[in-house]
Amino acid sequence: MKNLYEQDILKRIPEHERKIYRTMTKLSRVNKHLLWKLIKESNKENVAIYTGDLEKLRELLNKQLVHINTAYQTNSQKVSLFVLNRAPYLIRLLKREYLD
Repeated sequence: MKNLYEQDILKRIPEHERKIYRTMTKLSRVNKHLLWKLIKESNKENVAIYTGDLEKLRELLNKQLVHINTAYQTNSQKVSLFVLNRAPYLIRLLKREYLD
């Protein structure tokens, strides 16, 4: 079943986004859950507000799956993130067809 979903996704996104998808599939389970949560919570501009330990975002930031929105300033523990901003077709597909 997983391969069927993967084949469907890969044939519907551009080549450069396929590399991003493959990077996503190689994440640890914890980071996959965190990325999926951010995708679900992101708005239509693919921006999500994250409240928590920034160290937990380290792998996603290092792999450039999320980027910090430096224009968003706050005094609290919240940080604004661009989610999959290098993969607009992929995030649109995931949001429309694979979110429950």
